[in-house]
Amino acid sequence: MFSVTENPIRIGIVPTLEFCGLAVWKYADDNLTHLLTASGSELSANLRLDNQILQLKSTGSEMSSRQTKPPSSLTFQNSDGSIITTLQADWKIQHPGTSYGWVTDNATLKVIQGNQTTELSVFASFGCQFLFY
Repeated sequence: MFSVTENPIRIGIVPTLEFCGLAVWKYADDNLTHLLTASGSELSANLRLDNQILQLKSTGSEMSSRQTKPPSSLTFQNSDGSIITTLQADWKIQHPGTSYGWVTDNATLKVIQGNQTTELSVFASFGCQFLFY
């Protein structure tokens, strides 16, 4: 005499993580001192300005890991709108065969603080990944 116990098949929902990141620096050989870094689908950013680190938020649309091209410009501002920064770039694909990573060596980072505007020629890297487990 024997018995058979059947366990029902369980189907789980696979957690996913969407991540977009942006790094901007002034000199191509200085990958450590980022002037602007941004991450996440809503792109919260940190701006290094006069030896301060300021927290900014994107004023544009959210970035999606499924996008097939980088935005032509990215704009961020602090909570009271007194500092606005815009990155305009001509992006190229970072690695052949991928559509989720771009770099540029001829971008412009414009920072508006009150009535003062500063424009810098910068290097930047932008990318998105879609991770699943």
